[in-house]
Amino acid sequence: MPARCYKFDEFELDGARFELRRNGRSVKLERIPLELLILLAEKNGDVLTRQEIVERLWGKDVFVDTEHGINTAIRKVRTALRDDAERSRYIQTVSGKGYRFVAATHISGNGVQAAIVPETLPASEQEVQEAKPIPSPTRRFRFSVSVLVVAIVGGVITILWLLRPSLPPPRITNTVQLTSDGRMKFGFLASDGVRIYFSEVVEERWTIAAVSVSGGNPVPIRTPFQNAYLLGMSPDKSRLLALEGPPIEEHPLWELPVLGGAPRRLGSAVGHSASWSPDGQKLAYMNGGDVYVANADGTGARKVASNPNQSIWAWSPTWSRNGDLLRFEWYHMGKHTAKLWEITADGRNLHMVLPMSEGQMQCCGRWTADGKYYIFDSWDVVESGFPFPAPNLWAMREAGIFFSKTSRGPFQLTTGPIHFFDQILSVDDKAIYTISTRKQGELLRYEERSRRLLPYLPGLSAEGVSFSPDGTWMAYVKFPQGELWRSRPDGSEALQLTSRPLISHGPSWSPDGKRIAFSAQRAGEEWQVYLVPADGGAPQPLIQTASGLDPTWSPDGRSLMFGVSEHSANVKIRELDLNTQQISDFPASQGLCAPRWSQNGRYISAVNRSNGRLMLFDFKSRKWTEWGNVEDEGVPVWSKSGTALYFTGLQNKLLGIYRLELSQHAPRLLTSLQDFQFASSMGTWLALTPHDEPILLRDVGGGTEIYALYWDAP
Repeated sequence: MPARCYKFDEFELDGARFELRRNGRSVKLERIPLELLILLAEKNGDVLTRQEIVERLWGKDVFVDTEHGINTAIRKVRTALRDDAERSRYIQTVSGKGYRFVAATHISGNGVQAAIVPETLPASEQEVQEAKPIPSPTRRFRFSVSVLVVAIVGGVITILWLLRPSLPPPRITNTVQLTSDGRMKFGFLASDGVRIYFSEVVEERWTIAAVSVSGGNPVPIRTPFQNAYLLGMSPDKSRLLALEGPPIEEHPLWELPVLGGAPRRLGSAVGHSASWSPDGQKLAYMNGGDVYVANADGTGARKVASNPNQSIWAWSPTWSRNGDLLRFEWYHMGKHTAKLWEITADGRNLHMVLPMSEGQMQCCGRWTADGKYYIFDSWDVVESGFPFPAPNLWAMREAGIFFSKTSRGPFQLTTGPIHFFDQILSVDDKAIYTISTRKQGELLRYEERSRRLLPYLPGLSAEGVSFSPDGTWMAYVKFPQGELWRSRPDGSEALQLTSRPLISHGPSWSPDGKRIAFSAQRAGEEWQVYLVPADGGAPQPLIQTASGLDPTWSPDGRSLMFGVSEHSANVKIRELDLNTQQISDFPASQGLCAPRWSQNGRYISAVNRSNGRLMLFDFKSRKWTEWGNVEDEGVPVWSKSGTALYFTGLQNKLLGIYRLELSQHAPRLLTSLQDFQFASSMGTWLALTPHDEPILLRDVGGGTEIYALYWDAP
């Protein structure tokens, strides 16, 4: 609805200027109460329900106490209008429903001015006016000239204002790749104007490295930790903020001197995301869905926002230029949905920054140093491979330029095919440093005779390769598109079984070769197990399998076993009886995931979520056993005989493909995978041909690298 101006009694509510005035003077009113007053005025006497208020002001996907928020906003509106809830002149409470604006209102806007009837003076006042002395002709002339001059000047200013130039949108003017070492990079960046600091994986460990702002070879930053992960940098550029551990886990927070010196633990702060305030006096950090503000050394922490959903984590705390506001996102770790939120540093006025359309997600925001722009990631689709979102970069104006028409945006800066995830600004705001996510894989087959990895089905970038029991068909998921396909083992007679926006994972053939079970997810939804006919047809979700991943068939085809998504509150293994549709928890499987049923029906293999160890369930003894002290890096796969397991994992700190004969308890190294760059949707991935030959997907897409995006930001 176009902005209007509402006049009632001594008040003016200006929707265009987003302002409330009393007798021409601005009345101070916060954003949420002012938006609520405009909503009430727009209703023109009709009831505005509490549900409408929630959806218009906070959105449908809300995690705040909206009842308290509405009551507070109404109270502030009444205070500004000097209204009384008991004897209301303006805001009337409709019990059990909402509120109604009851003032007699004159409306202007849309080029139409509501008629206002001039008051008629009483006869006595008319007589007094008639008795006033008539000004002399000279005084009347001077007055007329003054009025004319003012009118001309006002007209010129009005014309200039209406014809003022529009401020063009920001745009990317140049893109420069700064790193090309092919190592896995992820997460937060920092810059001191000379170097860019980031996190990457080196020899299966997370490390902190730096590269020149003009590009080159990354240089490692030494730390005393087994794993170190960068979170940010101090405002004076002398210290790095880091985790003592890998990302996406809660770990102690440390500060690391850039020029050498002993690291210092930040109080008892434990989290996964953090940043210092612009003045260096405060520290914001996240633990799960909770947001904390503490002193810069980590002491005196106070919770300022919280989300009770264990699957939703808070990320990317970003301070405003003056340090009085915090922005961050609440990200659903299983559904890959996120919205940006804003709150004052002392925990007041929590609200969404930009309520985009329901399917549009936002994360990873950063203010420019001058506070003019706010840059963030946004996406509406997910794809296979980490990170799952396929975001583009957007910018939103936070301040305009006087005498220019200014649109706040947001403005889309990138459109793919390379996606960028997380970013920071250069110290002069002229460049955006960010991490690319270009995904492409190459299938390789391990040939035991030559002990080499050889190309397999060249040109096909796929994961989750699974062969029918008779070996005449195979199913696979295209990477990173996430589409499920079926074909002959040589790639012929290919048939697409699913399409986007459904992202598929882990196909498993039924023992009779007629159906394929797989996990799938849409953006904003949980993982779920589906069934599809091998010859094509509509995929059918199994409604009982919410959060289900990695389905595996029983040898008789009567049941499906699957794991519960690791980002669910209750990780475990479940079994679905396909005849009765009854579902049950598998015995003693709490904390276990990625189940695999052996072809002979005797064993179930699984992975311990907490330590990555291989677990084995024996149906004869009805017990789980930790097997062979194996640190598994992916999902183990059974040999055709059901007497051995193949997996990618670590033994004596050596990453490789291993074969574990159940009769031996000790795995045998088939080939080393040192410096092998995996490409898959969920960590490492391994499959077997009908002849028990391991298949891997190697990253050939360029992986994740640091880029500088130079931009014009008027």
